[in-house]
Amino acid sequence: MMEKEERYQAVKAILARYIQENRMRNTPERLAILEMFYLQEELLTAQEVYDIMKERFVVSRATVYNNLQLFYALGLVIRVEEDNQLKYKACFGEREFFRTVCTRCGRIQRFVAPNLALAFDGVKYKRFHMEQIVASVYGVCSSCQSKATRIRKKLEKEDELKALNKKKKS
Repeated sequence: MMEKEERYQAVKAILARYIQENRMRNTPERLAILEMFYLQEELLTAQEVYDIMKERFVVSRATVYNNLQLFYALGLVIRVEEDNQLKYKACFGEREFFRTVCTRCGRIQRFVAPNLALAFDGVKYKRFHMEQIVASVYGVCSSCQSKATRIRKKLEKEDELKALNKKKKS
């Protein structure tokens, strides 16, 4: 797997070539959006991208949406639906990964899974070309498990104390 900086330089070169071939302007806003995805590696909605960008640049929502569409069309980001929202994520150089999603706190962790494609070998897709596999595993993270255990133990202790107090009163 490529390092963050290597991946960023590779996608920057792809974008630069596309911009040059299509006689577009290479704007600092466009590069900043791309950099945000490749150096921070977060899953972001278009609105979140806009909110981050407007702190650094005078930028319109249209600029953000248009660049996200361009990056998606070039295969530089993927779109993932999460919590009924479309989110974008850097994807260049990674074809197979899964993520764990905590159903309590919403924390997401991402893992590269080089053998994930083996599960899809031999699958024939009618009129469809598979480019990437993304799987989500839902459950409870260790932090939320620990918190639930502490709460449960506290409640059990309180119940024991109540039972002892009832016995003493009887």
